[in-house]
Amino acid sequence: MIASESVVLECLEFKNPRNLKPGYLFFFVLFLSIGEAVIIEKGKAPQFRQVAIQRNYAPDLFEYVYFARPDSFLDGISVYRSRLDMGRHLAETVRKALAPQDVKDLIDVVIPVPDTSRESALQLAIALQLKYREGFVKNRYVGRTFIMPGQQDRYAIFMIIITLLMITGNGMCEEN
Repeated sequence: MIASESVVLECLEFKNPRNLKPGYLFFFVLFLSIGEAVIIEKGKAPQFRQVAIQRNYAPDLFEYVYFARPDSFLDGISVYRSRLDMGRHLAETVRKALAPQDVKDLIDVVIPVPDTSRESALQLAIALQLKYREGFVKNRYVGRTFIMPGQQDRYAIFMIIITLLMITGNGMCEEN
């Protein structure tokens, strides 16, 4: 079974998932292949062959931040834990950037955008002792904006996808 996230394999009770590292290629063949790649012959175990030298380890940050489900593991690293860590690191960065001023005097509330930033935003709010609120609701039935051809198209679809969540009639930062 081949999947982009570990959760898919875990749900189907597959054991020992393997990550494809940079420099590896994946394709299916029904006969023995001579080329170097990941080769899956019908009825046999996959063969992994490196096709390019890995110059350095550079995971796709976008996978951890945006695409992957929080219960996935990428390269053996928990996406959930990595997002929590990102929130803690961001809190340190914000605190240093705003010093000597008190963060609470400058920031009212932490709102996660996009949805996949919830873990990081929550950790940020906890570390900075700020309120955490859901401020936007994403329409899950509309396509992704970043694949639209131009900025004007992305903005137009963004206005359909995101709805501002008004928690109270006079603002989002109520005391409770």
